[in-house]
Amino acid sequence: MKQKVLAGIIAMGLFGAMQAASAQSSGVIRSLPKNGSWSVTPEFGTELGDNGLFTNSTSQSVGASGTVAGKTLSVAVTVSSQGRDFKDVYKDAYSAGASFNYGLSESTEVFGRLKYTEAKSNEFDAANVNVAVTWGTVAVGANATVQGKLSNYNSWGFEIGGRHFFSTKDAFKPYIAPSIGFTKVDDIDLEYLKFGGTNITTRASKMYKSTLAFNLGIGIGFRYDLSKTTAIGVETGYRYQDKLKANDDDLGSYGVNRSGKRSFMPLSVGVNIAF
Repeated sequence: MKQKVLAGIIAMGLFGAMQAASAQSSGVIRSLPKNGSWSVTPEFGTELGDNGLFTNSTSQSVGASGTVAGKTLSVAVTVSSQGRDFKDVYKDAYSAGASFNYGLSESTEVFGRLKYTEAKSNEFDAANVNVAVTWGTVAVGANATVQGKLSNYNSWGFEIGGRHFFSTKDAFKPYIAPSIGFTKVDDIDLEYLKFGGTNITTRASKMYKSTLAFNLGIGIGFRYDLSKTTAIGVETGYRYQDKLKANDDDLGSYGVNRSGKRSFMPLSVGVNIAF
């Protein structure tokens, strides 16, 4: 639903931009960026295709053996978990923020961006339990899947970067924008484990500590002039966000919390306002 709303807003913005441009006989409304001038761009959007490894794979086994009715009885239990990407354990992330821009020339500006990001958690297959029983020459086994759910994802980010515009004499101004920064991610817990729909945990387990994670990105987008002081913009690209700090209070011995990385494609729309 949120994706449809975002797509609708982008479409309406582009339609408005084309209407505004068609009303301008010259097609040139303003020269932005401008050396020594400031502008601000409120932005909101989503983050798609997130395939960064968020939980590691692990396998733990325990076993016991003895003699029953003159035959050897052995029992082995193996609990294993596949590595899960961000998109496996969370729904699409949504963000809101603002970019503060300072012009260096008619084609280049530097910026600082503040951004809040939130993602609701999904219930996912957290572990597979395999039980193998051997009594003499008779062997039986069983498998079961345990579901889990993490706490919601919340973060605040700050990055700095630059935009280089490839066209400055027309209303349509495409650009490229490399950036670097940090994202403060709130602590994340494994809220519960379920088997057969029944909660098998008594409390949440600590997974990741609150972390200031390094991030690196490259953006591509455009601005389209609406008036002498405003323009609509759309931006996408690629973002990499480094791993989170493991909280070993509960899950340290299992090694599942040794990643927390993100790799995704942001998609945002914004309105640039010049001062």
